[in-house]
Amino acid sequence: ILLLITGFVQMTNDENYHGFLAIDSIWAWAMLLKHIAYVGMVVLTAALQFGLYPAMTRLALLAEAQPEMAAAERERLAAREARFLRLNVICAMTVLLFTAIATAV
Repeated sequence: ILLLITGFVQMTNDENYHGFLAIDSIWAWAMLLKHIAYVGMVVLTAALQFGLYPAMTRLALLAEAQPEMAAAERERLAAREARFLRLNVICAMTVLLFTAIATAV
């Protein structure tokens, strides 16, 4: 929440800020795309935290009772985790890229 507040204050104090959803410059486009990438990071993190990691915990419990069934599921969940983490890194790099563009303008 602190990052949201400080980011909002810094953005609204910038000379390039012309109002909410006023997409009229490269700076405004960079900020919009940066915020979209940030929301993507939040969604991916929530999917990991509240969807994938509980499934992995349940799988660990299942592995004790049915190890052969759990092995295939473990591979599927590991691949899904790797995909989510790669997407999260891409979103983070996108945030940095658009921050650099907005700063350079």
